[in-house]
Amino acid sequence: MTRLYALTATLLVVHELDSAYWREWELFGLPGGVELFLAIHVPLLLLVLWGYERVIARARAGALMAVAVGAAGVATAAIHGAFLARGSVEFRTPMSIAVIGATALAGMALLGAAVSALRSAAAPAAS
Repeated sequence: MTRLYALTATLLVVHELDSAYWREWELFGLPGGVELFLAIHVPLLLLVLWGYERVIARARAGALMAVAVGAAGVATAAIHGAFLARGSVEFRTPMSIAVIGATALAGMALLGAAVSALRSAAAPAAS
């Protein structure tokens, strides 16, 4: 799960770099422009890094953060798929689309690994 978490988190960060280029705050109608967009990402990135540390420690919190990061990867694709379907011109470059697609795939794999880890941890020990 450690590598899947690192991969998914990295792809999400790369997508957020791309999001700044495309002025994603305008797509979502968020006030505050780039300043608020950047400010929001400071605690989010700290949380993702903390989650990675928890995954490495094999803590339950790490598996729960892996669910959140995996879900964020899948949600990224769903949200941007909806934007593309409605005709938005943003995120249409081959690299933007590749990053979004890879983020979704990595997110699904991470979700599967995290759910499996949580189920294994919750299973009663064999007698």
